[in-house]
Amino acid sequence: MSICGDGPKVKIDETFYGNTLIDRVFKHAMKFCGHPVNAQKFSGFVAASDSGHFKQIGLRIPMVTLTRGGPTPQGYIQYHSSEDTPDIISAENLLETLNVLWTAIHVIERNRIYQGTYSTTPFLTKYGVFPFQHGTGNGEHGSEIARAYFELLYALDGTCDLLSFAERYDLPIFMLDEPLREFLRVGIVEEIPVTPQLRFPLPSPPN
Repeated sequence: MSICGDGPKVKIDETFYGNTLIDRVFKHAMKFCGHPVNAQKFSGFVAASDSGHFKQIGLRIPMVTLTRGGPTPQGYIQYHSSEDTPDIISAENLLETLNVLWTAIHVIERNRIYQGTYSTTPFLTKYGVFPFQHGTGNGEHGSEIARAYFELLYALDGTCDLLSFAERYDLPIFMLDEPLREFLRVGIVEEIPVTPQLRFPLPSPPN
């Protein structure tokens, strides 16, 4: 996080690759918080402040910078000048930026992989989880959360994470909480444990 209380809209400076999990998490969070998905491509010339050093050859750590004007004179004209004073910081802007960060943390926490324990379409009413409460069951499609129930039934094959699912169907990942909780409660899906893997070389330990 860098320069989070000035006037311009919330944005992220992307990782070197631009399409890593952390890029997608913050773009999803910005959209959920009602902000335009304002993402600046990585530039070695601008280098996105200190995070640029972690994106260099030999590390390539996937790191985004959550900011507003940005840590460069091009976006934040008061940067490194005598005009960089507390009176240009807005508490409302700080809170808005913090809300994006807090939401991104929750997106990461939810981004898991699940596997259905059934073959072909399960009879939901048998399990007492049919989403009648969301307007489904009377010949109507109901609400978006009702849609999430049925899209999940077809998608949870253990091959994709929930963020990929949310992106594919243009649904907030938070909308999956209820159907997943119900499916897990009656045992028709299970979580697939995933072991994180480092995707960048670590330096050798000192002798």
